[in-house]
Amino acid sequence: MRLKMIDPYGSNKLVNGFIKDNQEKIIEELQAENTPSITCNDDIIIECNRIADGSLTPVDGFFRENDLDSLIETNKTENGYYFPIPILLQTPKITNDAKLETMLLKDEGGNIVGILDDISFFKYDTKKICDYIFGNYDQHHPGVKKILSMGNKFVGGKIQIVPSDSPLSHYCMSPTNSRKEIIKRKWKTCVGFQTRNIPHRSHEYLQRIALEFFDGLLIHPIIGWKKNNDYRPEVVMEVYKYLVNTYYPKNRVILSGLEAQMRYAGPKEAVLHAIIRQNYGCSHFIVGRDHAGVNNYYGKYDAHLIFDSVQKYLDISILKLKGPYYCKKCKCITTENSCGHDTRYHIDVSGTKIRNFLQSSHSPPATLIRKDITNRILQFDEIFI
Repeated sequence: MRLKMIDPYGSNKLVNGFIKDNQEKIIEELQAENTPSITCNDDIIIECNRIADGSLTPVDGFFRENDLDSLIETNKTENGYYFPIPILLQTPKITNDAKLETMLLKDEGGNIVGILDDISFFKYDTKKICDYIFGNYDQHHPGVKKILSMGNKFVGGKIQIVPSDSPLSHYCMSPTNSRKEIIKRKWKTCVGFQTRNIPHRSHEYLQRIALEFFDGLLIHPIIGWKKNNDYRPEVVMEVYKYLVNTYYPKNRVILSGLEAQMRYAGPKEAVLHAIIRQNYGCSHFIVGRDHAGVNNYYGKYDAHLIFDSVQKYLDISILKLKGPYYCKKCKCITTENSCGHDTRYHIDVSGTKIRNFLQSSHSPPATLIRKDITNRILQFDEIFI
């Protein structure tokens, strides 16, 4: 009997925004008509591909002004579905040509990567956008800084994208293929695990909890745009590949990169990450300490609290797990739920702390990260962005 899989978010099927072979003539016709184009940087092209492959279902394009207004005022788009973060395309200029309905999307080398249909240009207050997404307008926040650097002009519309591979594509599964793999393995439950860091003892602790209670685990590191001094994507993926192959049961874990940008939007981004994992076929998603946070912009468990109000919109179930640490008394990785010792015995375990060790040419202690994992990391000439 075929297992019933969780539906994609807000739909009974994944968005498919890729141009089919028999549609490529459309691009040739648009070129012949000298259709205007928008130049997209690598981050925008990655966003286009995540829309097209269904990762962001039910989103099928970049938000128009009416959707952005509705989202900021009601937390829902004009179509009535909740979505935590607007998917936006910033542009250096706008046009008042009311007859312009379609534009070509080009990469920075001038190659056509897709089509933007039913377009709408608009200006928008970036403070309102940043306050909604990040809860602040601090220009030191990497997400705020990135939006401000691109200006206050936007274009919305539905996309069709030419299928292509990037240098990181070989690390990544599409939502369609992830769902097929989960069905193939006959998992009734699958837990999604989000990370942007190399695997350390705390993350391994959380992953093993998932494996104790559920059929399978999707380890799903983000390997798109990240801030300076974060780990390079190939380091994260190769080291995770070593961990999975060396320590985990091979029929219980799927490892796939997620080529997407980090926004560092804390609670709102935690919800976006949950929606993406629902689209990938996960029944559950781990949200830990300071999920998608940066510096001290968000409270330690703000990302837990937001799901109290938005879980009703989601089919995926959220596992709110406390942040693990090493206890010198317990002599193991544990959490406040199972350790009764004073905080003076606690040693925080985080990607940031391990990064500080590595950048100062010191090996992190084995209580924080496996020694063989550290050795694998040190084999790379460049570890950080």
